[in-house]
Amino acid sequence: MNTREKKKEREFGPLPEIGFLRRQQVQHMLGITKTTLYANIKKGLIPAPKKLTSRTSVWSVNEIREFIERIEQQGCVKQWAARKK
Repeated sequence: MNTREKKKEREFGPLPEIGFLRRQQVQHMLGITKTTLYANIKKGLIPAPKKLTSRTSVWSVNEIREFIERIEQQGCVKQWAARKK
């Protein structure tokens, strides 16, 4: 586990194997603002949340893990970091 992963684990705990994440957790995992998160959802770059209630949205842990793995495999982590500024 690298330093970045340890920091994330300290702040939010380890990601569960299954379950859901709230917006703040997704923002933290991706290192982006709320505005950037929703702009990238609209562009189809980030998986869309599921509505639990009219005021509660959640993201599947599996979808977020797959998204992170995909940008890491494609070697576009630096591009992603530049895009979120």
